[in-house]
Amino acid sequence: MKLRFTPQAVNDLDEIKNYLLENTFSQNISDNALNYILDNCTSLKSNPYLGISMSKITNKPSEYRYLICGKHLIFYCIKDNYISIIRILDSRTDYLKLIFTF
Repeated sequence: MKLRFTPQAVNDLDEIKNYLLENTFSQNISDNALNYILDNCTSLKSNPYLGISMSKITNKPSEYRYLICGKHLIFYCIKDNYISIIRILDSRTDYLKLIFTF
């Protein structure tokens, strides 16, 4: 399977990186966090159904899945031979509102 990121997911990664840089003043912490998230995204290539179906949370059919990655949630869907990373959000946000207003 091939992995691709939506523009919003790329923006989410940039925001995470910038937030960590501004609040920890550590390039190392920021880089480690991003590498951890990207490694989890990459793991989906060999195990695309690793994440949990969003229908378990919403009780409605959904093509979206999510993977817990520390304090973040990686939202993705599987179509054809692609895993599309839709959003990468802090688990403490109202992620249901954010993911379904995309």
